[in-house]
Amino acid sequence: ESLWPEVFPVEKLREDFIRTARSDSAEIFLSELLNYDRTLASIRFSGEHFAPYTYSDSAIPEAGLIIVDPGGESSNSDKSAIAVALQFGGKAHIRKIVNKNLNPEQLLRTAAALAEEFNIRAICVESYAFQKSLIFWAQKFPELAPYHFLPISRGVKSKVSAIMQLLEELQAGNIVLHPEVQSQVLSQLAYFTPEKKNNTDDILDCLAYVQLSFARYASHAAINLDTLL
Repeated sequence: ESLWPEVFPVEKLREDFIRTARSDSAEIFLSELLNYDRTLASIRFSGEHFAPYTYSDSAIPEAGLIIVDPGGESSNSDKSAIAVALQFGGKAHIRKIVNKNLNPEQLLRTAAALAEEFNIRAICVESYAFQKSLIFWAQKFPELAPYHFLPISRGVKSKVSAIMQLLEELQAGNIVLHPEVQSQVLSQLAYFTPEKKNNTDDILDCLAYVQLSFARYASHAAINLDTLL
């Protein structure tokens, strides 16, 4: 929300954020417009290292997954993050991100709607939440039957380590962000502090599962071209 919408509407701020990040000057935007003195450079990340998303929105990917990192239902809890991850040329491309508070039924229905939109049949869900409650909801509704709900876990690896690896993947161009999601990712990167425990990092945490999910569920991720005919 903009505190001065007549001069700095939200869409204009978002566009300026993306533009300055790409030119390696996001710290200017953060300090002058957001009054925030922490910079992306402090975690060794620069928006200019984003690989360009070169595929059209109508391009057919080799594979696709929906990645789900559940949050809480209340407005003061962590939000759920759902990412549409497509694979082109062997690299993950993040096409769309939904980030909001959802109850279990809403979460699974939103994930299934995204899967239907992008012709994906595999939905990867963080394993603890999957085992605790989501598997119950996934089995309760017959309309969710066409989708494979698959648990994902990073094992003993910490969330911070996984997010720092995500930054490396972004910088190396192994994970590519669609222009529509760049501001969502950058806004969390800008405030991410590795030594803190209360970061707003639900989107980053979700994206940190992308490479692991493609490696683990390659056969489930393959796009069925017959369904596109």
